[in-house]
Amino acid sequence: MGKILALDYGTNLIGVAISDDTKTFVFPRSSIKNLSYDVVLNKINQIIREEKIEEIVIGLPLRMSGQYSDQTEIVNDFKNRLDKDINIDIKMFDERLTSIQSKKLKTQIYLKKTERENIDKNKLESVLILETYLEKYKQLIDNK
Repeated sequence: MGKILALDYGTNLIGVAISDDTKTFVFPRSSIKNLSYDVVLNKINQIIREEKIEEIVIGLPLRMSGQYSDQTEIVNDFKNRLDKDINIDIKMFDERLTSIQSKKLKTQIYLKKTERENIDKNKLESVLILETYLEKYKQLIDNK
């Protein structure tokens, strides 16, 4: 079994999280600096090779109403470009609640306010995206 790579696309940073082979645990990785599409693609390909990734999940930023936003279109364009350049199944996953969860977690962490602000939001949200995705994945497997 391969691992799943989760990406939280941001204009400056792309958060990265990876599951283990059993798709039970989630591990954050260093975020990718979004310097250019080619830089990002090279880094994603490197992660795919090193970690034996079999699937990619990208957080889909929707408005709370479910409507698309400008950021939704940007992320969809990114996914479409990856589809052409990477031969792995790529799925979009609704990330509406990860921003709220991320903010809540950051306020619950016992650090000084300035230290909390330095926590990589994209990395944290990629972990939350993958954890939520894996929960749904496990439910589908259990219901079969």
